[in-house]
Amino acid sequence: MRLQLLLKRESRNPAAIQAAHETLKAAGITPTASGAATISGEVSPEAFRTLFPGASETSSDALPVPKALAQHVESVTLAPQHLRFE
Repeated sequence: MRLQLLLKRESRNPAAIQAAHETLKAAGITPTASGAATISGEVSPEAFRTLFPGASETSSDALPVPKALAQHVESVTLAPQHLRFE
């Protein structure tokens, strides 16, 4: 499952982004890309259910930010499926 995580303003610097990567890994999320204000990641369905109990695995709404991520993360959403026009 793919996630998009918006970092808190105070976590939008290289040292904090690296710390956020480590926090995500410890929570079971594998970072796949990051920018100045966001991190994309992947999580197994089992880890998703542990981090976001009761949340829909298909929701386009913001997910609750788990306590383990709250130091760095402002919001979490499931990444939408992209349509390719080939």
